[in-house]
Amino acid sequence: MFQNYLKLAFRNLSRQKVFSFINITGLAIGLASSLIILLWVQDEMSFDRFHQKATRTYRLTAEAGDLQVAITPAPMAPSLKEALPEIEHIARLWPSTRAMMQAGDLKFGEKKGFYTEPSFFEVFDFKLLKGDTKTALAQPNGVILSEALAKKYFGTVDVLGKSLRKDNQDDFTVTGILALQPGNSHLQIDFLLPWSYVATRERNIKDNIWDNFDFYSYITFAQSRDHETVSAVEKKINNIYCDHEKELNVQFHLQPLTDIHLHSHFMADVAGHGNFQYVTVL
Repeated sequence: MFQNYLKLAFRNLSRQKVFSFINITGLAIGLASSLIILLWVQDEMSFDRFHQKATRTYRLTAEAGDLQVAITPAPMAPSLKEALPEIEHIARLWPSTRAMMQAGDLKFGEKKGFYTEPSFFEVFDFKLLKGDTKTALAQPNGVILSEALAKKYFGTVDVLGKSLRKDNQDDFTVTGILALQPGNSHLQIDFLLPWSYVATRERNIKDNIWDNFDFYSYITFAQSRDHETVSAVEKKINNIYCDHEKELNVQFHLQPLTDIHLHSHFMADVAGHGNFQYVTVL
């Protein structure tokens, strides 16, 4: 019976070759397009979910009237960690944009760099191909390079202990090599520099300036929290800020780490975000 149906189908196809070609080609293109769109949507929805603490991690954002920014004052995050026992870890990042890096005769401008604290590896699950996450950011003159950057300057990833000059002024010793980073991360990093280096030079950090917003602040709760408890923590955060800065009228919010890629509309944000409307439509 089935063989008869198959023979009949082939006969119809052979009799109407043009019509059959159009239908089959259209069906193939439609299926292929649907699969590609599905894979793209899955990738967009998966951003930052590879971190083990993703559901407990939030980024601190600020709002002043119509102005919404993804940055906070330097002392904000450590003050919250000290005052709120529900916070397990904090990590601050300060962009090091347009850094001029040099190794020997090779010199390039690099844009995807950050100053950060050793606690960065407590919040995020980025792996080191070489080096130790507990010590790589401990010394003020250390630098962590991505695999691509290590090969760009030295031709290999076996570069621990080698020297790299920044902005023709300061020499840094390579203390770690970042393993290949997932593409579905809102943070794309070429190099990491230690917070202890910039803490002795940057006035906002040295003097605990509360009215200057320059730093990305991430916090990780000890336990997952629902919307109501997160809102309660936000009120505590705003009260803590008011205790230190009474002139500025700023409201702080906690943005889930997994929302950053598709739900960010902030000024002074990291580049490369997606568009939730496009994802929804597709």
